[in-house]
Amino acid sequence: MLHTRILRSTLAALLRLPDLDPDRVRPDIRTAYRKLEGISPVRLERRLFPRVQLDRNRHLYRFLMSICELIHDCLIVEERSGSARFRDLRKDEYRMWSLFQDFVIEFYRREQDDYRVNHRGRGIRWDDEGTREDQRRMIPRMEADVILESQHRRIVLDTKYYRQALSNHRGVRKLRSEHLFQLLAYLRNREATSEPGPRHEGILLYPVVDEPLKVDVRLEGFSIRARGIDLGRDWRKIHADMLALLDD
Repeated sequence: MLHTRILRSTLAALLRLPDLDPDRVRPDIRTAYRKLEGISPVRLERRLFPRVQLDRNRHLYRFLMSICELIHDCLIVEERSGSARFRDLRKDEYRMWSLFQDFVIEFYRREQDDYRVNHRGRGIRWDDEGTREDQRRMIPRMEADVILESQHRRIVLDTKYYRQALSNHRGVRKLRSEHLFQLLAYLRNREATSEPGPRHEGILLYPVVDEPLKVDVRLEGFSIRARGIDLGRDWRKIHADMLALLDD
């Protein structure tokens, strides 16, 4: 299958990196590569990734394909020597945000059972009553990152990737107004267009860069929390923090 061929070829490309951590990373990648023995490699090209077809039961592979595509885009291979090196991905904020978003979605799909994740998709209908039908096509699509639903709670979670989660206004640190406005639009419209149920809540989630983040506000009747997740911690602590986010 194409996705396993892409995965094995990506692992092979990583093994060609001369500065790969020899103690912690290289052995794990080599082990994963050997587990895929017998799967034929494929020449990695960007056009391959859209051709991957995965059913609903292969969420993990969807995430892995995103990682493989990211690695392919960032890997620079010297044609003459065959050696490889990475360009600095951290400078590409859009790709870092996309990776962070995928991580959050797949984490909650795999690591908890209390909430359905994007069960009806991520799209949110506008509360556009009174708009003429011929004018509705002019309204842009509204799509949240993660929608978590249970019998007792409905949460709209929006991921952000900013080196500075808070803005600085005359020396005072504040939540970014554009992030709040966007999340409020999601909450208002989903509350107005969804079936009756628990009142929606909102979460703004940032990767921690400079300092911890924990802000709780209530706006227009909606509970909104801003939180930071330190992705530099041990995986077990990240796991606990991600689950605790839903228990606040």
